[in-house]
Amino acid sequence: MALHPQSSEDHLLGNLPLIVLAKGLDTDEQHKKAAAGLAALSVSGKLVIAERSKHEIHLYQPELVVRSVSEILNRN
Repeated sequence: MALHPQSSEDHLLGNLPLIVLAKGLDTDEQHKKAAAGLAALSVSGKLVIAERSKHEIHLYQPELVVRSVSEILNRN
């Protein structure tokens, strides 16, 4: 699930490409809000929830990590 934060606050990172991967299992509202806050630091920030992952997303859903890195590298 990908979420794009919609905040009117200043984006401290400007338009820096940013994808935040957050665990989807064993999480709480505080963790979700923190992850969304990180993504909101950039105008182009994106939050991706790894629905089938705990903390080690690279082990549980490596395809999300590969896809996210590829997306950043292929931006124009």
